[in-house]
Amino acid sequence: MDCNLKEKYKFQKNCFGFILTMVAILLVSGGLIWFYQYHLFWKYHEWRFEPEQKKIPSNPMPKTDIPENWVKHSVDCMQFHLPPALYYHDGVPHEKSIFVDDNITVRVFSRRGVTYREILKEASRTHTTQKTFLTMSQLRHEFCGTAPNDFRWSMSRSEVRWHFFVISERSLYVPFTGRAETVSEKNWEGILFFVSSNRWVYDTDHTAWFEWQCISCHAIGGFRISSREEEQELDVNAVRGIVQSMKINCPCQQDNHGQVNDVTE
Repeated sequence: MDCNLKEKYKFQKNCFGFILTMVAILLVSGGLIWFYQYHLFWKYHEWRFEPEQKKIPSNPMPKTDIPENWVKHSVDCMQFHLPPALYYHDGVPHEKSIFVDDNITVRVFSRRGVTYREILKEASRTHTTQKTFLTMSQLRHEFCGTAPNDFRWSMSRSEVRWHFFVISERSLYVPFTGRAETVSEKNWEGILFFVSSNRWVYDTDHTAWFEWQCISCHAIGGFRISSREEEQELDVNAVRGIVQSMKINCPCQQDNHGQVNDVTE
């Protein structure tokens, strides 16, 4: 009888030890899966993202001189200057304003009521330091510095979440390759892309794309400048001059008498 009790006790002890071991394994495995869930999520979805996405150099736009013979134009709340050879071209219904000459085409757009509040809110919530993004220019600048191959297994969960957010959204707002220049004024910010890949929607190999956004009311506008000839490169200083000649008279800057103040002065 004692032998049977000993055997039973030994069996129960072994079962208890086995259960504890399995529980420990499950807890450790669950902990690892919980910690690496975003890492595994990233690896599972990695095939979706274009491998040719590269980091894009992004720096403040250098100052350039505006020639005195450039002509002043206005579109909605935007005022800007263009080279005198450029003339207004009518006849494209879906475009706001188009200016052309023998060398380049300048498309001007200005929109109200179209905002980026949701993605800016999501970016601010997802960022590893909960950095507040006020404009898409700030977020696009952040996008430029991240590429899919930045992923490392040593990343923290918050770092992987941010990495996944950037890579999944980046292709919608940043060209695959090229370079960027940023502009910051009192109440608006903008970013200029010199696009060197034709994978981005509406763009060719010789395109500059600039968008500004009002910090207060989130109105947006900008230019898409492209060469008329396929092999002709853009004049970088002319593109910068068009951007730097711009002034924004935004509705949110109206004073008590209904007058609009120039926020770039």
